[in-house]
Amino acid sequence: PETKPEPEKETKPEIEPETKSEPDSKTDKPVKAAEVPAEKQAPAAKPEKKKKKKRGGLFAIFREKLYEDDDEEEITLTPEENNSKPENAPVANSLTYAAVTGGDAPAAKTITITGTNLESALSIAALKNYDYAVTGSLTPSEGSVNATVTVTPKSGFTASAGEKNEKLTISGGGIANNVTVDITAVVKNKYTVTWNNNGNTRDTIVLDGDKPAFPATPESCDTTSKTFVGWATAAWSGKIESIIGKTVYTTADAMPAVTKDTTYYAVFVKETEGAPVTKWVLTALDAVTEGIYALVTPDNNKAFNGTITSGHGQATSTAFSFTNEEATSAPEGTCELTFTAVTGGFTMYNASLGYLYASAASSGKLTWHEEEDSYWSYANNNWIYAANNAYLRTYNSTFRTYAGNSNNDLALAKKTTIPTKVYSDYMTTCPDGPATAIDNAEVEGKAVKVLRNGVLYIEKNGVRYNAMGQIIK
Repeated sequence: PETKPEPEKETKPEIEPETKSEPDSKTDKPVKAAEVPAEKQAPAAKPEKKKKKKRGGLFAIFREKLYEDDDEEEITLTPEENNSKPENAPVANSLTYAAVTGGDAPAAKTITITGTNLESALSIAALKNYDYAVTGSLTPSEGSVNATVTVTPKSGFTASAGEKNEKLTISGGGIANNVTVDITAVVKNKYTVTWNNNGNTRDTIVLDGDKPAFPATPESCDTTSKTFVGWATAAWSGKIESIIGKTVYTTADAMPAVTKDTTYYAVFVKETEGAPVTKWVLTALDAVTEGIYALVTPDNNKAFNGTITSGHGQATSTAFSFTNEEATSAPEGTCELTFTAVTGGFTMYNASLGYLYASAASSGKLTWHEEEDSYWSYANNNWIYAANNAYLRTYNSTFRTYAGNSNNDLALAKKTTIPTKVYSDYMTTCPDGPATAIDNAEVEGKAVKVLRNGVLYIEKNGVRYNAMGQIIK
């Protein structure tokens, strides 16, 4: 705070001229009144107190020193947060490391520490699992620091699994709050996933918590049960008719995360053709292809039953039951129309009733005809009869013709026959031994031996395999 000058005392009239006392900008001393005896001068104004600045950091403590005559008095103000951001700050909010037990330690990582207006040297606290080295200096030069810190996992970092998280703490410099950098690290165990195809095995190394990827599709060792369907968690003897109660994974996405060494067994089945399944699938009006269709009223999913009364097509009494735009059956009495592609569009034909066509582009003109010399096609978001531009629409559970886009839309459901497969004779083991060669990676480094009859073989897990991967009995 500044000290205001005290009010001047009145001077006697005979003392001329009257001069006020003001501080001199250079000397900070009051200027004496001219030609006035010292004993008659007004008291001089006290000089303005000087402010002495001290360096601060990210958060500064401000001090002011007030000087009065030759005596010095120090007043310490309450610390305040410096809301303005520093020009530079520690770079990197976190460091992340990952490793595998027994493997190499992760590579070192670096952060940059910068700061301004620092009062003293910065320091870094020791870390439990990491060493650090500073390039540059943490001692400020004219209040500034710019240094690089390299953080390296210590020896033995991968000796045990688990999280190894710490905080790198930077203090000193006159900053009110320490600066921290999060160090996040996890060392994972590694496990072996063994894929067993009737005795032939290959291993995959998977980290704890990760899902294994499927290996290449194996080949069956059986002439009938030869369709591969997935990997089972346990093998069984012979062939079974069902895998109910057994765990078989058919896709890699369905596999569980690995938490221990695990073995999976290839499952093969006998595949035969089953009875086809019929579905009715809602089809966009502009996506029609040749096939069998039903005309549908979109508001209640009823179907055209083939009856035409006063030029209006009638609907079934019951409706389709669509789930995800598919129905497993059609309402009783649905008229099935065969859409056949012709130049420009499609004809609509029913074997019992003939060709569906419009006699004019107005209401009540839908009818059947034995022959067809025109066609229906998609245009203007509708199905239109080319001969007269009649629109095929719906209204109040009926199918009608109009000259334009009147009343309600039309929907189409296509009859689709889907072949099915029947599976039987599930097996994980063939009676005649393995039929596929051992993966090359499994025999590298293993000694090749020779039987007395000159046959080369490789021994793995106590079992002898020839060059084709077949068991030698």
